[in-house]
Amino acid sequence: MQVFAQVRISSPYSLFGVGQLRVGSYNVILMSMGGIRNAMSSPYYVNYSNPASYTAFDSTSFIFEGAVLTNYTNLKTSELSENATYGSLGYILLGFPISRWWKSSLGLLPFSDVGYNMVEEQSLTNIGKTQTAYEGSGGINNLFWGNGFKITKNFSLGFNAIYYFGSIDKTRSVYFPDSLLTYLNTRIINKIRISDLSLNFGALYKKTLKNDLVFSTGLSFGYETNISAEREYLSQTFQGGINSVEYFVDTITYEPKQKGNIKIPTYTGVGFALESPDHWLIGADFNWQNWEKYSAFGYSDSLRNSFDVAIGGYFIPDKHSIHGYFKKVTYRFGGRYSTTYLNLKNKQISEFGISFGLGLPLIHSKSTLNLGFEFGRRGTTSNNLIQESFIKFTLGISIYERWFIKSKYH
Repeated sequence: MQVFAQVRISSPYSLFGVGQLRVGSYNVILMSMGGIRNAMSSPYYVNYSNPASYTAFDSTSFIFEGAVLTNYTNLKTSELSENATYGSLGYILLGFPISRWWKSSLGLLPFSDVGYNMVEEQSLTNIGKTQTAYEGSGGINNLFWGNGFKITKNFSLGFNAIYYFGSIDKTRSVYFPDSLLTYLNTRIINKIRISDLSLNFGALYKKTLKNDLVFSTGLSFGYETNISAEREYLSQTFQGGINSVEYFVDTITYEPKQKGNIKIPTYTGVGFALESPDHWLIGADFNWQNWEKYSAFGYSDSLRNSFDVAIGGYFIPDKHSIHGYFKKVTYRFGGRYSTTYLNLKNKQISEFGISFGLGLPLIHSKSTLNLGFEFGRRGTTSNNLIQESFIKFTLGISIYERWFIKSKYH
């Protein structure tokens, strides 16, 4: 199999399902801690994964967050190796109070990415060599409005109202270079447009223990959602080689506006964290999603249920240090392991990542510049599959500003 690079994302595994999922590790702060998120809350950043966490926002503060992502990937089979680099927008998030017991958030972030360009060669009896070219691009995005409600001193509930939108374009072309006069090349083009609403939910319990330690446990939940979609389907024949001029022959099938659904299955996540505020934190997460229920226009893609576990934390040497800037820096670390929803050649594809990051405080401010790094691997070279080794770098900023407070000095 020959693999080529794509600009926004380069992952042959994004051919399946809705592509490569990004929601779980979108936030640079949480990604730097292995992706722990279900029990995490803070006045200084937005945790979209558990909307109950919004109640941690201060009643007089406003939060803005944004980030950009760069990803270097090495794609390797048992015979070939290629490199790819791409960059993309990470997210834009806002957090703000409605009242003392009701906090809200708005944001835009990616749900999944699709990007691949590869050629597979085979030799068939009585036909000769065949070449199958796969191309794909696009993805699904989330625009959301979230709300968190303080139910008691220690317990919060929340929900996100989500607008799914985006497009996924996939093309599969089959060439018969040894049988040009016998067989016609064929091409199938699938263009899917997504647009629909959904909800997800969260719960968070926080308890202050002895020695000012804080224990947190959180739950996130999303129910099965049938997202409305429209598909343009084209099947055609043509002549010409994979690297030569093509000549259109005939249209076999054309369905310009086929209505259907993409079923996003139920997911559940639970997390635990123990924290000494402004000093250190350690946490763990467990997440499961029922991808065996996935379908797109009635086709299941033979996906499997996914499961991931993450552990991570942070430490700050001395947040209130006067003389040492790096004593006030937040040092983050973590790791994760997951069995993805991909099951290829009777093998479920796994993935792991090791991460670390820095939270650099801005002078005379509670805002921070956040750097995150993750080193990981997805897949394997056995069974003629592809192994992806990646390095992710995310640069983000979290701006914290006070509202409704008059300055004492001018």
